[in-house]
Formats: sequence, structure tokens, C-alpha cells
Amino acid sequence: MAAPLAEALESAHRNLRVHITEAEPETAVRLLLQSRVDIALLYRYTNLATPPRPGIETRTLRTDRLVAVLRTDRAAVRPGRSPIDLGELADASWVTAPPETACGSAVLQACRSAGFTPQVRHTCTDFSAMITLAARGGHTTLIPHMATAHLPLTLTAHPVTDNMLTRTIETAVRQGAAHEPTIGACLDAFHTLDSNSTADNPESEAT
Repeated sequence: MAAPLAEALESAHRNLRVHITEAEPETAVRLLLQSRVDIALLYRYTNLATPPRPGIETRTLRTDRLVAVLRTDRAAVRPGRSPIDLGELADASWVTAPPETACGSAVLQACRSAGFTPQVRHTCTDFSAMITLAARGGHTTLIPHMATAHLPLTLTAHPVTDNMLTRTIETAVRQGAAHEPTIGACLDAFHTLDSNSTADNPESEAT
């Protein structure tokens, strides 16, 4: 989402340069409050108790459901992409994000709520790498729907029966900063681009 924003802004405003830094949500908020960045693109997982973040203003871009990605030949796969109960995947070997990350913690909590602790074979923070490992090793992973746009033919993505497993994506700025011309232009561009992306992709789940 950040890459097309940078392209759109620099095309529309020739004197503007966008610098993108990847960070976990809590680190991104700290950078924002320290005025080291002007806008943060945050995500939070609904099944984790994320406390309010004082000193910032947020605006929701979209909600993104987590989906189970697994080999098409697994017994849990059913026609029509019907929802899968996570408990059916208790015997699978898993690829997850590290447990200290928001995604890794959310997946671990989801599995434990379903009655099991996942048998984690590989950990990594990149969704594309998770997909490759799942395809090559026959493992299972639980990742946001947005990350499944280009799955190999050997994998399929299924929604899960737990409707609480979603990721909310938000823009965040320091309190009152949305009225600054440059930051306001960036926010407007972000929400316009996301609205267009959602309209072009009927499977996107937006709020």
C-alpha cells in the first residue's frame, strides 16, 4: 500500500520526497511520537488486546481477514472455499511469523483458542517467504487475505470460522497533525488509493 502512495505523491507533487521505513506497529508509533516519521500505516489484530495509543489520531483504511493457506491436497480442503475450523489443522506443520511480532502473536493466540499449540516448523516475517515455504514443504500458514493475491497453484486460501481473526489497517498521525498541508495531502492520497484498490478488487474487505 505504501509503494503506490509514494509513486502517486511524487508524481503529483514534484518537490515532495517520500521515505518509507518498515517497522512493527509499536515501533512505528514511537517513531511517530518522536517526529521521526509523519504518517504511520498501522495494523492491529482483532484477537489481541491492543491498548489505545495516546497522542495519535487514527483512521481506518480497511479490515483484512486472516485466511488459512494450505496445500490443495490436504484433507481439510473442501470445495467452494468454505470456512475451515482451525482445530482441523491441529496436526499440521506450520509456518508463522516470530512470536514476538503482532502477526506471530495473533496466530499463536488463535490456535490456542482453537484448542492446540501449532507445530511451528519455520518462522519468518515476510508473507511471500511464508507462502513459498508452505508450497515447498506442504506446511500450513495463517496470513492476511491481502497477502494471498499470487498463490501458486499448489496452495489454496480458505477463510476460517473464527470471524474475530481480522487485521485492521489504519493511518496514524500525531494529534492535530492531519491539518498540516503536506500530511493532509498524504492522508487524502492514501484513502483515495485504497478506495480505488478496493473497488478494483471485489474480494477486498473494506470498512
